[in-house]
Amino acid sequence: MRLSHQQSSAHQTSSHQTSSHQTSSHQTSSHQLRSDVQALQHLLAQQKQQLAVERSQEVGFEWEALGPSVAVLHDPLRRNGWEHTGYLGFETKQAAETTLRRLHKASPQTHYQLRKARRLPHYRWEIKATDIAPECLTPDAARLAQRPSSAA
Repeated sequence: MRLSHQQSSAHQTSSHQTSSHQTSSHQTSSHQLRSDVQALQHLLAQQKQQLAVERSQEVGFEWEALGPSVAVLHDPLRRNGWEHTGYLGFETKQAAETTLRRLHKASPQTHYQLRKARRLPHYRWEIKATDIAPECLTPDAARLAQRPSSAA
């Protein structure tokens, strides 16, 4: 079956419009899917945080958030030999490493561990500092630790 030039042109225009509509529809659904995934990740992080708090309270630990990226886990019974474990959250490993160097200089007797975030699920990385005084982890101290300096 042969199409006239006019019929062929109309067929191509129709095919192009359908293709454009599919692409636009695909972009919209892809954007919606990304948005849904981000919302679910946020919800999961909140649930993990709540579970961590509940679990720590069950065994006599006390979780205290000193700021959005700083928290302390208190163990009044000193089961591991220390009473306070501090946590600092970071979006990037580089920022965590920079802060870790500053913390080592400021408090070399404290044991630090840089790891993927477990206790602070809203962040990608965290520093776990065992046997650290909570006053060393106040939000102001955390901001100072994260501030860029020429020494780092």
